[in-house]
Amino acid sequence: MTRPIYETKLNRSNEDNFRWEIATRWQCVISSLPPLSAADSIAFNFGCATALLEIKCRTCQRNAYKTYIISKHKIDTLIATAESLKIMPILAVKWTDAQGWIDLTKVAPIRTEVGGRIDRNDPKDQEQVYHYPISRFVDV
Repeated sequence: MTRPIYETKLNRSNEDNFRWEIATRWQCVISSLPPLSAADSIAFNFGCATALLEIKCRTCQRNAYKTYIISKHKIDTLIATAESLKIMPILAVKWTDAQGWIDLTKVAPIRTEVGGRIDRNDPKDQEQVYHYPISRFVDV
């Protein structure tokens, strides 16, 4: 049985808008990757790939929580893929009041535990997750 895809058109639209904001601020080209890829996007500078990005848009303020929680499997896959391409793995997050990013080769998670969503009645939402300190996110 395949797992449902929960990403909506609104999710994709929000990520597209955030992707454009990042590209504008960083003066680079950021292209989306197909759904279910190891990353959401890839960044290019002067035609050369420079980073893989996982882009998240949240509905809370930046300091609502002390850590940012994300799937360990998703991050491990992102890092491994970026390493194989010899480019930077980035986690970029847009909160309601701020935007931030971390280079996943330079910021280690402060802990790993089993966690995840409980609001969708999907047992596969519970998995190993990393906790990254919000304080380590750099403004976009």
